[in-house]
Amino acid sequence: MATYPGIEVRVETSVQLADLGRGAADVAVRHGLGNYPGLDSVRLFSPHLIAVGSPDLLIDGPVSSPADCLPYPLLQDRDRTDWSVWLEAHGVKASPSAAKGPSDADDALLVQGAIAGQGLAIVRDVYAAGALAAGRIILAIDAPVPTPAGYFVVTRPNRVSVPKIAAFRQWIMQEAGVA
Repeated sequence: MATYPGIEVRVETSVQLADLGRGAADVAVRHGLGNYPGLDSVRLFSPHLIAVGSPDLLIDGPVSSPADCLPYPLLQDRDRTDWSVWLEAHGVKASPSAAKGPSDADDALLVQGAIAGQGLAIVRDVYAAGALAAGRIILAIDAPVPTPAGYFVVTRPNRVSVPKIAAFRQWIMQEAGVA
């Protein structure tokens, strides 16, 4: 807004896809694999899965190997798959215990659970960055795993050159480090 005071930005969040076809929105940021037929999309970034916990829970410091996370209480994502994906990426066969524990539908809630000392959580690094920087959580082990999905800025191809849309896309791409 400081760079382009004449462009009004309205942010709406939803798990539903923004309707770019009827002009309800000019630009959207979508999470997925980037296959959006009929839309122009640019990858902004792809998060990494990281294992985090509270400093009190990890009182002795980070664990030595990914398998060393298994004795801790494990906070689960909605589908109870992130721990298995992360462990298997490190060559650890996920046991049934890797899918047990309280679950939350949102990484921000998993970060809050980790801060509260409820257990270790596998979360996307972008959701944990603030809490990590503030020292409210720490890496259980420095072993990130890239996710196949990413965040994309999308718009209709015939709208890419509209000045306000082009300016917004350029700004968000610069912020993401892809411009």
